[in-house]
Amino acid sequence: MRSREDIADMDVRETISAALSLPQEIVRTLLDRSEDVHHSVTAHFGEPLSPEWMGAYFNMGSADAERVTLGGYFTGLQIIHRLVESGLDFKALTEMPGDKIWQVYQALD
Repeated sequence: MRSREDIADMDVRETISAALSLPQEIVRTLLDRSEDVHHSVTAHFGEPLSPEWMGAYFNMGSADAERVTLGGYFTGLQIIHRLVESGLDFKALTEMPGDKIWQVYQALD
């Protein structure tokens, strides 16, 4: 019999898998490395999105030892989830410029 924690973890993986159209194995890796992925992706916020970063963080099959496939989308999902949990309206976030979303997110800490 699975514990409540195991079931909750499974639900999170399934939700992220469905939201990002990713296999659960990749989602498991993203979750296991979420802090590293978050720092790696957000280190480039405020800079123009270069072809290198686009390939590294937003294209399937770009995983290597330092980067995880689709880590940019995963990080965005984490940021929006945290903002909605803190009380922001999802619709308002969809209309908000990315730099403003980042400012609001940073103000949470």
